[in-house]
Amino acid sequence: MLDSGINALIKWGQFHGAVLDSSIKFEKTENRGVCAFSTKNITSTPSTPQIKIPLDIILRKELSDSYFRKEKFKDADNVNSALKLLVAKLKFDSESTIVQEEDLKAKFAPFIDLLPVGRDTGSVFYWTSEEVSLLENTNLGGSLDAKIDNIIKEWYSTVRLLDKTPQSERELTLLEEYKTLSRDELVARALDVRSWTSFGAYLWSSIIFTSRAFPHDLIDTECEPGQAILLPILDLLNHDNSAKVQWKFDADGFFSLTNMDIIQEGDEVFNNYGAKGNEELLMGYGFAIEKNKADSIA
Repeated sequence: MLDSGINALIKWGQFHGAVLDSSIKFEKTENRGVCAFSTKNITSTPSTPQIKIPLDIILRKELSDSYFRKEKFKDADNVNSALKLLVAKLKFDSESTIVQEEDLKAKFAPFIDLLPVGRDTGSVFYWTSEEVSLLENTNLGGSLDAKIDNIIKEWYSTVRLLDKTPQSERELTLLEEYKTLSRDELVARALDVRSWTSFGAYLWSSIIFTSRAFPHDLIDTECEPGQAILLPILDLLNHDNSAKVQWKFDADGFFSLTNMDIIQEGDEVFNNYGAKGNEELLMGYGFAIEKNKADSIA
């Protein structure tokens, strides 16, 4: 069945110029979330992409530079810090977010509203201490505390670049407090998001970027190394590391995805996130694959 939120997102994208092959239908499944299926046999060529997303609805650094003023974040620890913060604001702030007389909160609402939150993301960062104990003596289990530490420090260094408010000043005290908290206490705080400048909001946005972002250099080869973009609708496609896909940004200002496999009627249409092992998939995307051919162990 087509979820009303997915339907609203598709119509919103098409209103802004997105192009979807008429044979592709998105469905919300019980066990695998949103999936894209083909309603007929497809034999693709590079000139016939299944999905095309216009630059106008691609979330990118130019938007956060315009909203926050580029010079404010010139010393940020992460090249995507300002954009992560902007996405957190679009999700968790009730007020408008105006850029060039356009309210980004209203404009991107169909996309932002459909993004999973909290434990629905599948992220290891929201696991309980009991769940994390299952990772004991693995590379992922051994690195998780360091990853959380890095995100907290990145959040702190980002939010402190904003103009001070009583709310943000209270929130920033977490940097000194979090090492005294148990894992379950820290997770509870992260899930209880009360402000777009909070750690919980920034953690959520970081998870969204890790699991959904594409490299910015796909649309601009002169961007800073490591820059990322968010591509509404296209990011709904699930991963298959054997899928033959082509990503392309054309002169007309559209980012396109073409699955070059021969797709039979009723088959799922996949993206390919790259040859990632289960450790990377679990950490970054919240899932693992049985009999993953790209899996490895140190």
